Amino acid sequence: MSQTVLKIKGKHLKMESEKTTWDGSQ
Repeated sequence: MSQTVLKIKGKHLKMESEKTTWDGSQ
């Protein structure tokens, strides 16, 4: 995998985890 793909995947996972945290705190 290229570094760019890994970076995008990491950013996506971070956003997903933050969204889950938001949903849980509501």
